[in-house]
Amino acid sequence: MSRVSVIMPVLNEEGIIADTIRSLNDPRLELIVVDGGSRDKTTSIVSRYKARLIPSMPGRGRQMNHGARCATREILLFLHGDAKITEKGIDAMLKAMEDPLIIGGAFRLAIDSRSPYLSFVALWANMRSIIFGLPYGDQGIFVRRSAFEEIGGYQDVPIMEDLEFIRRLKRRGKIRILGESVSVSSRRWDKEGPIYATFRNLILSALFLLGVSPDRLYKWYKEVR
Repeated sequence: MSRVSVIMPVLNEEGIIADTIRSLNDPRLELIVVDGGSRDKTTSIVSRYKARLIPSMPGRGRQMNHGARCATREILLFLHGDAKITEKGIDAMLKAMEDPLIIGGAFRLAIDSRSPYLSFVALWANMRSIIFGLPYGDQGIFVRRSAFEEIGGYQDVPIMEDLEFIRRLKRRGKIRILGESVSVSSRRWDKEGPIYATFRNLILSALFLLGVSPDRLYKWYKEVR
């Protein structure tokens, strides 16, 4: 019987969602795709596969909470629509969660690109995650359902919902950064420019950790895009 509910918030992901779903063809996984109102072919593509398609109001935190309420398994794995995970990654996650002191965690980040710069970006993300215990959502965040419910899930904020969630989760117990990786598309860096996207995200994260509200950060983020 599957033990993990994979919750995937999506919006207009027709170009990549089929590959992502096929990579999650594992009998231990319950796949829940939460659509935030896609206007492309995302929903019709998802309907071809063995996945639960659930409509939702847009907003990543809101979509992930909605998916969690519909999930039926004891471990929740929140995965982006362009992320792929291997069977070894699932094995490592399940092994880690056998430790009752571990309440959640994330994977290392791998970016699907041959760019040396993006390899450095992934290396930095993994160092940050291990040293500070602050993984981002694109690393695939997993958590025990009981812990998720205790802290009230994700906050309905326009940005930084992943860091905000992890900060609260760490106060409840131990998290583990696994040695296995989640592979994500390089499309964000390719579209915005890798250096610009990297430093903008670093600044946003730093300001959030210094106490700037997600609403103010989102307003700035929209202005500089």
